[in-house]
Amino acid sequence: MPKKEVPSFKVAVSGYYGYDNIGDEAIIYSMLTLWRKLFPKGEFIVLSSNPARTKNLYQVKAVDRWRLKEVKQAISASDLLVSGGGSLLQDVTGLKSLLYYLGVIRLAKYLKKPVFFYAQGIGPVQSITGRYLLRRVVNQVDLITVRDEESAQALKEMGVNRPAIYVTADPVLGLMGEVLNEGLNLALVKELFDKYHLDQSRPTAGFCLRPWPDLKDAQERIFIQAGEALRREGWQVIFLPFHYPADLDLSQRLAQAFTPPAAVIEERLTVPQLMAVMTRLELVVGMRLHALILAAVLGV
Repeated sequence: MPKKEVPSFKVAVSGYYGYDNIGDEAIIYSMLTLWRKLFPKGEFIVLSSNPARTKNLYQVKAVDRWRLKEVKQAISASDLLVSGGGSLLQDVTGLKSLLYYLGVIRLAKYLKKPVFFYAQGIGPVQSITGRYLLRRVVNQVDLITVRDEESAQALKEMGVNRPAIYVTADPVLGLMGEVLNEGLNLALVKELFDKYHLDQSRPTAGFCLRPWPDLKDAQERIFIQAGEALRREGWQVIFLPFHYPADLDLSQRLAQAFTPPAAVIEERLTVPQLMAVMTRLELVVGMRLHALILAAVLGV
């Protein structure tokens, strides 16, 4: 029986890409990796804050997410808009972010393109305006998948009643096989450990922390005390920033509170490079979701 030919098509992808956030970069990396295997003739256009870097990292077409003309042309030339993954629809960081992603979805529907929510994390959406606009726009989406039950429930509570909502997994959970197939960059791991005077024979804990409005000095001291306790037991502690420059600034400040100061990996690593480093860890202390997901994927 002849093998069924996979049709060619174009997909525009909207998300928090090009912002030097390794968690969101892990999402787009895993999505493109899977899609290229399933749809070898597919073409993908990423709406990115740094299209040149996105093109270089993933060998994909990319346009500036803030240039309306480019975004409209990308969606017009595509057969489908994928919105996600990640926590795009929330207003904790302000209404501007929510309005942007809803605006891209509305533009796609105006251009008569189907919209697919891909493994999104929803909320919190606290403002009356945000909840109203979300309900109006998301009820026009053609297919919705979310990455957890809480997100599905949040959509329902805000009045999203069509289409059906499917709960799936975060796309980054599928990365392990890809990394094993490509091979780990162990030379890079040795280079970084040597640069920061780390001993590969000793157990190592990675701290992946982020700024947070409610993070007080007393809570920061807990991280420092935990790290110092690990050191007394013979462990090494390194800081792995996931979002630049915010996480890097916090990591450098907390690392200086250690005696002697702890190492901070300052290089902006790609997703495979970061995963290679994380394979050398015995423990991850994380405040960012994808630090914990990557640790789970790698068995840390």
